[in-house]
Amino acid sequence: MDAIHGGSCSIQYDMDFSVNLNPLGTPKEVLLAIREGIDKSGQYPDYDQKKLREAIAHMEHIRSSQVVAGNGASELIMAITRLINPKEAILVEPGFYGYRHALCSIDGCKIHEYVMRECDNYCLTEGLVDIITDKTDVIFLTNPDNPMGRNIDRKLLKLILDKAYMCNCHVILDESFLMLSMASEVDINQKDENAVNINLDIDSLINQYSNLYIIRAFTKMMAIPGIRIGYVMSTDRNIDRLKRVLPEWNISQVADYAGRASADLLANTEYVKKTIHYVNQEKGYLSCELSKRGIKVYSSDTVYITVRCDLDLYTLLLKKKILIRSCSNFRGLGNDFFRIAVKDHESNERLIEAIDEIRACNT
Repeated sequence: MDAIHGGSCSIQYDMDFSVNLNPLGTPKEVLLAIREGIDKSGQYPDYDQKKLREAIAHMEHIRSSQVVAGNGASELIMAITRLINPKEAILVEPGFYGYRHALCSIDGCKIHEYVMRECDNYCLTEGLVDIITDKTDVIFLTNPDNPMGRNIDRKLLKLILDKAYMCNCHVILDESFLMLSMASEVDINQKDENAVNINLDIDSLINQYSNLYIIRAFTKMMAIPGIRIGYVMSTDRNIDRLKRVLPEWNISQVADYAGRASADLLANTEYVKKTIHYVNQEKGYLSCELSKRGIKVYSSDTVYITVRCDLDLYTLLLKKKILIRSCSNFRGLGNDFFRIAVKDHESNERLIEAIDEIRACNT
């Protein structure tokens, strides 16, 4: 398991750039809901998640029978994988370790890797479509990907979904970071009809592709990683089958209240637009300043950026009590790759100052 992530690092630090959360912090509406959920902790949560599923369904413009919530995206990834029980799977690398973790729980599952390359700027290509066969039981996709942070091209996504459907291959599409994606701002302002929209017609999509599971979460957007609340959208039949393999009462009262408040906030306010504007502004600042210092910055559509540097930024910054994410254990990347979260401006300035201090000592 990853030992160089803010959620598992045992070394003391003052600033955490390894965990990617909304730099605006947790909205007051969600904090109030969390407190209300704590007050209800003496009662069992709703076994059927009725109000929570209705709130999410309203936000996503689907039916409540097409969604179920989980104890974070991680529980849902594991549950869907166990439900499919694949014999052969495709993983995109570099990518999130959690998918491999889920597949390793399936005895005898053969994992095929599609490795994104430097010559393709670490982007997905149609080569992924070519390796999907009738023997492929499941493919994991991340939109935007992790750690590079790029959204999947919509035309390419359709090609992948079409080929997978034709081959009777399930697709688990993890969109945990999509709400924080740059393309969301483009879509909100209706500037690019080909951009990935967080408000795609999910109902049509999951009914067109009965092999598709779309996972999203409130964790990142609402900056509540300690309150595990994610959800998956699929056909009525898939959701009904998935509910049978999920634990009873898998959503706590606190997560239920936080999830409903989050869905209400996203459905009825411009919180997404406000967040994306701020993320893009600060991401532009960080990218520009890092590039000025000779650090290679890879283009990102979301709330983190991946960089490449000859200096061991992870170790050197940790000495200054600043934690970033080393990408050394991402397959296909080396020890010179690092992922940096976009935070508030004061924190971002402090990071740049620390890097300047490091460069001064190493030149």
